[in-house]
Amino acid sequence: MRFQQVPFDAFKTTLAGYGMSEAMTQGVVDMMVAKSEGLDNSQPRTAQATSVTSFRQWCMDVLRPILQN
Repeated sequence: MRFQQVPFDAFKTTLAGYGMSEAMTQGVVDMMVAKSEGLDNSQPRTAQATSVTSFRQWCMDVLRPILQN
C-alpha cells in the first residue's frame, strides 16, 4: 500500500464522478484541506495522548493480514 497526494480539484472531480452532489464534494474537499493545513495537530503528541501502538505496527498487525486474504 502506498500514499499518493492527489490535487484537491482532481479529488473533487473523482467524488463527483461517483455521484456525490456539488455540496457534498465541496464539503469533503473543505475537510481534506483543513486536515492538510493541520486540523489534526491541535492536540500536542505527548505520552498521555499517544497510543503505544504506532501506525506502522497497526498496519502490520491488523491491516496486513486482512489484505493478504
